[in-house]
Amino acid sequence: MIVKVFFYLYSIINLILLNIFLFLKKIYYKKNIIFFYNPKENLTKMHTYYMDDFLLKFDKHIVFFGGKIILFRYFYIKESLLSYIYNVDIFLSNNVCDNFTHNSKRVYLHHDIYDTPLVEKKKEKEITKRLSKYDFVILPSIKSKYIFEKTFFNVKKKPKIFYLGFYPKLNYLLKKKVIRKKINNNIIIAPTDFCAFPKLTMQPYLENLISCLIKKSYTITYRPHPSNIKEKKVLALIKKFKNTKNFKLDTKSNYFNSYSSSNLMITDISGTAYTYAFLTKNPVFFYSPNEKIIQKTYYSNLSYFKDRKKIGKVFLNTKLMIAFLKKNINNKFNKAFKVNILDIYKKHFDKLDYNIFIKIYDKK
Repeated sequence: MIVKVFFYLYSIINLILLNIFLFLKKIYYKKNIIFFYNPKENLTKMHTYYMDDFLLKFDKHIVFFGGKIILFRYFYIKESLLSYIYNVDIFLSNNVCDNFTHNSKRVYLHHDIYDTPLVEKKKEKEITKRLSKYDFVILPSIKSKYIFEKTFFNVKKKPKIFYLGFYPKLNYLLKKKVIRKKINNNIIIAPTDFCAFPKLTMQPYLENLISCLIKKSYTITYRPHPSNIKEKKVLALIKKFKNTKNFKLDTKSNYFNSYSSSNLMITDISGTAYTYAFLTKNPVFFYSPNEKIIQKTYYSNLSYFKDRKKIGKVFLNTKLMIAFLKKNINNKFNKAFKVNILDIYKKHFDKLDYNIFIKIYDKK
């Protein structure tokens, strides 16, 4: 109780300070102000390093940062208090918010690189309702188009959609000059949030998959979804393999080192599959035990699922994947996918439109 009271009072103090700064900046510089806010405490650090880099390039705007976390440059403010923040021209978030700064243009910057399903099917109406509160949605490219067209299909007042032409996180990582040397037989396993997609997750098969791979002398880096890090299933899996020589755990906010030192990713339906492929030019194996669900729903029309075989392979079970790995995992195999990966990247994620917020601000 005392802790909650402290953070609420701390949030109030930050609210007052932020309003003072916003007022003074508005008067003195006479520029448009962007306020970037992240409502999810456990995900904020996953986005700060590249969002700071991305937003601070917009020198025609003044940028402020906020969230439910004590962090350099970020004002700690609870989401329920956002409506008491004034003098913000553009409210921006890359996780869905339900509250916004006073009288601002509301902009959602999609944090996924592809048209990965937003939520499981039973929650689709809820996410549509929440996203419809925004005035604008910014997508990395037209590869995300279909899922949002479907989301807003029956919505009368739809957000205006803009395409950025690049993915901020990927762009940040590609600029890093030092690429770690890839280690042969080093596989990174990065599942999606199994709470969000319980029917499509690979979580129930992970223990057996990791055991089989380690027995075949592969080095495994397990990177659980940040939303699941404290889940009992994840903690039990970590405990099971923590003393195993060829098992590594990666929970860092920046996955650059673990991605760039591997030569293969295994995932289920996580959007990180395409970020990994474009960053490393390595293939991705999609573990899909319930592939029938995908093929019998609108999911089969999504670019995410259509393009899986362009950047890797789809497997229905552990046995098939292990058998294929034994015969095919080598540099020659990896190079076979590099052409497709580069082709998709150059066509859809290499344009860098830094006038996007001017377009939004001027849009009536």
